Amino acid sequence: MSNNLRIGIIGLGLRGRHFAWLTSKVPGLALTAVCDLTQDKWHLPSLENDRPLNETFPDTRFFENSYDLLDSGLVDAVIIETPASQHVTFCEAALQRNLHVFGEIPPVADLHEALRLWNTERASKGMFMTGANPNRWGFVKGLKDFAEAGLLGEPFYLEAEYIHDCRDLWEQSPWRRDEDSPIKYCTHSLGPLLMIMKEDLRTVSCLGTGCRIAQHADDDLMTAHFATPGKVIVRITISFVNANRFGMHSYRVFGTHGCFERLAERGSRPAEVFFNSDKLYGLQEPALLAVDKEPVEYRKRPDILSSGHNGVDYDLLSAFASAIRAGNGISPISLKEGLRMTLPGLYAAVSASRGGELLQIRYPWDDDFDEDALD
Repeated sequence: MSNNLRIGIIGLGLRGRHFAWLTSKVPGLALTAVCDLTQDKWHLPSLENDRPLNETFPDTRFFENSYDLLDSGLVDAVIIETPASQHVTFCEAALQRNLHVFGEIPPVADLHEALRLWNTERASKGMFMTGANPNRWGFVKGLKDFAEAGLLGEPFYLEAEYIHDCRDLWEQSPWRRDEDSPIKYCTHSLGPLLMIMKEDLRTVSCLGTGCRIAQHADDDLMTAHFATPGKVIVRITISFVNANRFGMHSYRVFGTHGCFERLAERGSRPAEVFFNSDKLYGLQEPALLAVDKEPVEYRKRPDILSSGHNGVDYDLLSAFASAIRAGNGISPISLKEGLRMTLPGLYAAVSASRGGELLQIRYPWDDDFDEDALD
């Protein structure tokens, strides 16, 4: 239909093919162009469908050159699903052409890229959305509502853990093995916490365990302590090589009037989410909440809940489309939010390399931002 948003995808790995399939599920989207260096990938199915994508989307045009796709006039928006080291190259090129961009996390790999993308996005008529799926988890939406209603009071200590033994994924995702510092990939943990914080993280000290378990690039586990000017403390622990067989993601928030906690799965025991607040009668003791990763609004839609990251990928793409149609330039998860959850990890990695040295964190919107600070 002529009023469909025309979507292009650059990168047809597992995530790229997954989002290609998702465009057929979100109302009002049309997949009009795709690009990959390897045309064979266009003839592969997505994880959700045995049918090859070129048969599922017979009218979609395939490109081997991303710039040909961006200049084709066939797309209103692009989804960037390339390796993380190439995110900025394609996001920047799309924004320079005033196209809307859905960019995966992390959006940048260093401070130079952060400044480039920040300046490019500010000069563009296109909207940038950070594809941070943890920000759209059901329990995170609940945490945000509790915080905005004042039921937590002022958060003063927050922590998150991302403990995922990724060794079985090394072959299909070599970047997971070659990543030089797991703390750099802290967006999953910081994103949900920063949603309820008023201040940016401004200092960090980080330590790593070194490589103990398997032959790979860097530390098996790293822990960073961040702080804001108002003395709010955030602790993040990240590990991608470990003997953990429990769940991956745990969160805890201490506020002046309440606490919130998400405990990851433990064997056959499912994840549990607890909340208490002295602002609500009868909730002085922790209450078990009937919500986890799945967005509550899709509970009666098993087709959505099975569509990647517990239905969150659908939710992200739907929010992206709605924001474009709204036409007000307001992104559901802005580039600024993406940089707030990414740059602290870059500083933390350098802190660890210097034995836990306390570093000051700066962002492209700061007057004293120095893109060479971590070189």
